[in-house]
Amino acid sequence: MFQKYPKVCSLYCTSCCDNGCKHCLVRSPYPGDADFDKTLKNLTEFKQLGGVYVDLTGGNPLLVPWLPEILSECKKLKLYTSLTISGPRIVTASPEVFQMPSLLRFSIDGDEDFHNANRGKGYFDYVREGLKIAGKLRNSKNTQLIFTIVPGEKGNIDREQFASVLQLARENQVLVNVNPLFNIKKMSKTELSDLRWFAKQADVQMSRGKLRFVLR
Repeated sequence: MFQKYPKVCSLYCTSCCDNGCKHCLVRSPYPGDADFDKTLKNLTEFKQLGGVYVDLTGGNPLLVPWLPEILSECKKLKLYTSLTISGPRIVTASPEVFQMPSLLRFSIDGDEDFHNANRGKGYFDYVREGLKIAGKLRNSKNTQLIFTIVPGEKGNIDREQFASVLQLARENQVLVNVNPLFNIKKMSKTELSDLRWFAKQADVQMSRGKLRFVLR
C-alpha cells in the first residue's frame, strides 16, 4: 500500500563544517545551525506521522552544541538514528555522541594520502582514532565507514583506494557503506568495473538503488 507520509527524515543539523572536502555539495547561502526548538517540534511531528528513521548529517553535526540533546530526544521518541561524523571533533566528542546513535558512520574518502589531501592534514588519523573509541563504546556491527565515491582523474574509484578503505574497515570490524555523489558524472568503463568488483566484496554495503543510480 502506498505510504502517504515519509518514513525517513534527513536532518541537516548545520551547514557549517571544519572539513575541506573538495566534492562537498553543502553550500548554503544561510550558514549556521538548525534551530533547536524547531528541530524538536519537527521530530515530534515526524514521529506522529509515522516516521521511523532520522539521518543526522550536515555540514558536520559535531559542531552543533545541542547534538546530544537531539540524539536523546530521538531515543525517547523511539526513532532509529544514523549519525555521520568527521574531522577533529571526533576525538573530543562526548561518549554519548558515540553511544546514542543507532548507526554511527565515519566519513572516509580513500587511503591516508587521498583522505588528507581532500579534507585536511591529519584528518585520516581522526577517523582511525574515532574507530578505536567507537570500538570501546558500542557494538561494531552498528558502526560503518561511509565512503563517498568520486569519479575522474583526481577521483577515488580504483581498486587501490577500495582495498585501503576495506582494510581499515576490517581492522576495526565495521562495514563500508558506499555512497555516490548526488551529481556524480559518468564513469569510465574501468571505474565501473572496479566499482562492481568492490560492491561484491564482503564487508561492503551498496544498495541496488545506489548502484542503479551510478549506472544510469
